[in-house]
Amino acid sequence: MEIVSNSMLILSGVYLALGLIYLRFWWAERPRLSYLAFTITCLSYAVFAWFELGMMHAESPERYLFLVWWAFIVGSVGIVAFAWFGYLHLQGRKWLFVVYGAMRGLSLVLHVVMANGINFRQITSIAHRNVLGETLSYPVPDPNPWMLLPHLSHVVLVIFFLDASVRCWRRGEQRTASIFGTGTILFGTAVLIIPTLALWGLAAIPLFSSYTVLFIIAAMLYELNYDMHRAAMLGEELEKRDARLTEIVANVPGIVWESRTDPATGARTTTFISDYVHKMLGYTSDEWLKEPPGFGLKLVPEEDRERVTRESDEAVETGKDAVSEFRWITKDGRIRWVENHLSPIVGEAGIVGLRGVALDVTERKAAEQALRESEAFNHTILSSLNTHVCVLDRDGRIISVNQAWSDFAVDNGLASDASVGPGVSYLDVCRQATEGADLAQLALDGVKAVCDGTKEYFELEYPCHSPTEKRWFLMTVTPLKGDKGGAVVVHND
Repeated sequence: MEIVSNSMLILSGVYLALGLIYLRFWWAERPRLSYLAFTITCLSYAVFAWFELGMMHAESPERYLFLVWWAFIVGSVGIVAFAWFGYLHLQGRKWLFVVYGAMRGLSLVLHVVMANGINFRQITSIAHRNVLGETLSYPVPDPNPWMLLPHLSHVVLVIFFLDASVRCWRRGEQRTASIFGTGTILFGTAVLIIPTLALWGLAAIPLFSSYTVLFIIAAMLYELNYDMHRAAMLGEELEKRDARLTEIVANVPGIVWESRTDPATGARTTTFISDYVHKMLGYTSDEWLKEPPGFGLKLVPEEDRERVTRESDEAVETGKDAVSEFRWITKDGRIRWVENHLSPIVGEAGIVGLRGVALDVTERKAAEQALRESEAFNHTILSSLNTHVCVLDRDGRIISVNQAWSDFAVDNGLASDASVGPGVSYLDVCRQATEGADLAQLALDGVKAVCDGTKEYFELEYPCHSPTEKRWFLMTVTPLKGDKGGAVVVHND
């Protein structure tokens, strides 16, 4: 039974299968260069195993020299790919990787230019040895002293991987450091002992390098499979988060959206819109996304479109967040007021789009309109009274006055009603009064007391003569009902 030969064939098949599998993985994810490095390593040693198997059964020095010459080239490709994997995956020191690559490259050059390669000056004969019941060939060599160079490069490779493993350990990646540290020690020990003894003729044994490679292939495979498992776990976690985010977005009481700008045409295409668009405007998200660019703007009444376009363009040009209020026409023709919050999307080339949320503020707009109409109605009522009325806040500042109050101020020598109009402190007006100082102080104290809530009512009769007539007024101050407090001041002639 040819145990060694069969195991070598199995090993070659395993390396070949792994190489082809990860070639497919790399082709699907070409930025993952560690997949490519592993693929090259596996495929190289799959071929190397065939050459090594041929050397075990070579019957002439010429045949052995031919096979070992090609095996060295293929093996060099595989071992350099392994070092590349360590540089990529373990973040090994670049200078050590370069030193190793240079030594291995020089070895290849010398191997090609020398008549019988870098390993042997010649092979004097082929001897045989029984291994596990199978007769295998091994060389009786005249070693080439330059063979020391590739052996020294193996020492540098072991140092490179041990150093990279230590750096991994210090970064907190103890698992990776342990796997590669152990694999490198086993591989380095085996490759420095078995091939050295066989190639230098120090021991009468066949070359078994393909078995030593198993240590590094196993370490690389474990790391890649662990990364794939971790990527799968992260993928599941991301799917859960995406589902959660989708659920959150779907429950936002507004339309969450994103648009991207076509650099060629400048048109903005909606790339995402939440399902709330159906509740708010009557369109499904699929319907919206199938529409041509600018569909959202088409739903804006024509008289608002220029302003809305200008506001969104300003957000893109300035790169600052913005808020735009406008109307949208729903699918069934109703009008909805929208408060659209815009946020620029920054890419490598600058602003590449916008994203945001459009809130339905129709009810708020209706309430604001009702409030404005109510305030206008109240002001109309006040202005219909012949008495002079002003409304103060809790601090004694004028909130509102009626028309009779404003007219009286202008008729009695004030440049405008602004000096005793909204925003002016009525308490300061009382403090600044010079004629009838005692009465002014009484008025000040009374108004303050009602504004503070310490009095429910205050009245004061005072003179206010003009150059043409004697006039007396009655000032009454009553509390302004409501949570904010204040007072209503009325002057009756």
